[in-house]
Amino acid sequence: MNKIFLLFLFFFISQKKNQAQVAHELLREGDKLYQEKKYSDAQKKYEKAVEQNHNKAAQGAYNLGNTFYQQKNYEAALKNYTEAAPYLPEKSQQAQSFYNEGNTHFQLKQYEKSIEAYKKSLRLNPYDADAKKNLTAAKKMLEQQQQQNQNQGNKDKNQDNKDKNKDKQEQNQQKNQNQDKNQEPEPKPKSEQQQQSEQKNKEQQQASKKQQSEQLLKIIAEEEKRVHQKMSQQKKPIAPKSKGKDW
Repeated sequence: MNKIFLLFLFFFISQKKNQAQVAHELLREGDKLYQEKKYSDAQKKYEKAVEQNHNKAAQGAYNLGNTFYQQKNYEAALKNYTEAAPYLPEKSQQAQSFYNEGNTHFQLKQYEKSIEAYKKSLRLNPYDADAKKNLTAAKKMLEQQQQQNQNQGNKDKNQDNKDKNKDKQEQNQQKNQNQDKNQEPEPKPKSEQQQQSEQKNKEQQQASKKQQSEQLLKIIAEEEKRVHQKMSQQKKPIAPKSKGKDW
């Protein structure tokens, strides 16, 4: 039993060793392709290296992050840097991973997270001039972003106030229009020609009325005269008829 167990253990160790060698070779091939800027091919080599040996997973994830970054797939790059940083064996490697994480956040305009990543990198490697330079740049960009957001907020607020005032003006205008509809129409001033025409019509109407009155008075006078003559004829004494005397 002991011999069989030892033989199995030796086989297991040999297999692990072989996988580690394969993974190491894949990493080297990936590095070569990366240097040739064949980032998609390098990505495939790194992925296979991680599959072959999980002990190389952190290094493989870091390298994958680099290939994704070069392909501008920043979300995928960020995921791999975040996974790799805590498990890389050396502090310098961890610092580099945080540095790259800061660059990725910077590309995504996530400046607050970028600043935090650069700070983590500098805690592990305080003498990294590039990390210091990028940290300063990220702080400056954050200030500009905050200023732009504030200006945009003020702009939006002013626009909201303008919209509210415009709505209020439209409501008042509509209200005034409704009131005007209910009011009597305002008389328009008459022209001189209109006034003369109206005056002429008025005089004609008065003359017509006067003429009608005169005609009416004339008719009445004639009627009275005729009646008077008739009455005068009725009052004249009638001569008696002649008769013989009755003695």
